[in-house]
Amino acid sequence: MANLTESSTAGEAKNFLLFHMDSTEANDGVSEEPRSTVNPGLTKEQAWNVFFGAIIQKEDNEPIHYLALRNMIREFGSYYDDGSPEEEITNQMTCIGCGLPPDQIEEYIEMAREEGTTPKQIVLTEEGTYNGFEPGRFYCTSCYIKAGMPIVEEGSA
Repeated sequence: MANLTESSTAGEAKNFLLFHMDSTEANDGVSEEPRSTVNPGLTKEQAWNVFFGAIIQKEDNEPIHYLALRNMIREFGSYYDDGSPEEEITNQMTCIGCGLPPDQIEEYIEMAREEGTTPKQIVLTEEGTYNGFEPGRFYCTSCYIKAGMPIVEEGSA
């Protein structure tokens, strides 16, 4: 996994946009197409097409103008899967209490929708219990409360 930054290369930006290609469609396939965050006059799909059209012609190692990268991050968040081995751990990511992965827990789905990222990325960056008790695992809020709100000990997991 990786994060797009304002100094990423064209190759990184291409991988980022390909990762986010499916986020341009309505979640239920029926609703109105989601609007662009950067330019509400466009759909998210149209914004994706503009971004991709701007970088597809560049060599992978070429730099991209920081403004374009900043707008891509505003539109889709910074997270993307770059195929690194760390992704295998996050594929196993589940709540210690209910056993559900982040993409099946409403609180992470909502936060991800608001932040323009994925539920897994929300757990990785925002969930204080992630890796606190067991490697690659976390407590969702309701399970954390049911477990008696245990304290994460320094140096655990």
